[in-house]
Amino acid sequence: MVKTHNALVEVDGVLMITLSLTAGAIYLVRNPLDVVVSCTHHLGQPTDDIITLMETRGFQSPATAYQVPEHHSDWSTHVESWTAHPHPTLHVVRYEDMSRRPGPTFRAISAFLGLKPPGERLGRAMRHSSFRSLRAGGPHRLCRAHPVAEPLLPCRQDRWLAGGAGQCSGAPRGGASPGPNEPLRLLAFRLQRYA
Repeated sequence: MVKTHNALVEVDGVLMITLSLTAGAIYLVRNPLDVVVSCTHHLGQPTDDIITLMETRGFQSPATAYQVPEHHSDWSTHVESWTAHPHPTLHVVRYEDMSRRPGPTFRAISAFLGLKPPGERLGRAMRHSSFRSLRAGGPHRLCRAHPVAEPLLPCRQDRWLAGGAGQCSGAPRGGASPGPNEPLRLLAFRLQRYA
């Protein structure tokens, strides 16, 4: 299993992900206004900087000692790259549905993966993977469970766990700039295609 933030695009003649060689992919699409708030907390960056990154076509995160670069591009291109052409090995999930409609959403994910867990087991898995449950385990619970990930999450995990699903619900807050913000309005407009 691989987790990636790559867009489903070609960069310098190389496909970032080849669906024909992929057993299955689950793509999570999230309200861009919530992404702004989440990234602001997770990365500790100003809201306007996150919005600029999300509007930068061709944006790529830099390589680090622990992570390869990822080609994100702008939010709209990223989402369109994964959702414009349905594929049998691709399952698209709205992030917000995981908290608003967890049962049907996780049953659909399980079915896509060819799993048929009993209802009680699926319910337990959903409870244990909630932000509330992760927070209860302390700020470095994931790092203790998976020591190889520790260098990736030294101080950011506590910010990530502070948020969660529905933290913004489509309205800017928590550090959003006062007054009109054209990039934020553009993101909200583009979201209408995926709502």
